[in-house]
Amino acid sequence: MQNIFQHYLSHSSKTGVLVENKALLPSNDIELHLYETTTKCENVQMKFSLPILAFMIKGDKFIDMEGIGKFKYEPGSSLIVPSHTNLIIDLPTASEDNHTLCLAFVPDELLVEEAKYDYYKQTDSSLEIEEEVNLKNGVILNDIGIIRTIQNLVFLFQENHSQRDYFINLTTRELIVRIL
Repeated sequence: MQNIFQHYLSHSSKTGVLVENKALLPSNDIELHLYETTTKCENVQMKFSLPILAFMIKGDKFIDMEGIGKFKYEPGSSLIVPSHTNLIIDLPTASEDNHTLCLAFVPDELLVEEAKYDYYKQTDSSLEIEEEVNLKNGVILNDIGIIRTIQNLVFLFQENHSQRDYFINLTTRELIVRIL
């Protein structure tokens, strides 16, 4: 999956932060951000204004996340980062020959709430919606179903289909339900 983004990253603008390339692929209800780092760095501080679902594709990171602590973030790992959560990131192995590549999905909050509501309505779950896992809690996810759904979302973001945004919306809803 790592080479499919080269076109987007090579045509993206530098963020001005260290030597990171960033690209954005938008949709109606969700954004896909690509981050590529090509130089070893330490203590990179980040904070997102909205909740995100991140997915590590290539390379290694160590993340110190408020509420969870420090952990190794490896390819295949997914992570929910709540809004306004402090992150401190180390990229000890990043280089021109060994770049890191990470995806960050930023779904519309209304889409998240609608997907949760539909799920609980359809499953007749006895649990309250407010008590379930949501994008306000930091969670590390290593589930094959979540990984496959993320891979499908990546494909859909690149697809040139008249109903692309609709398919992305449906798959994002699936991803939210899998996280629940």
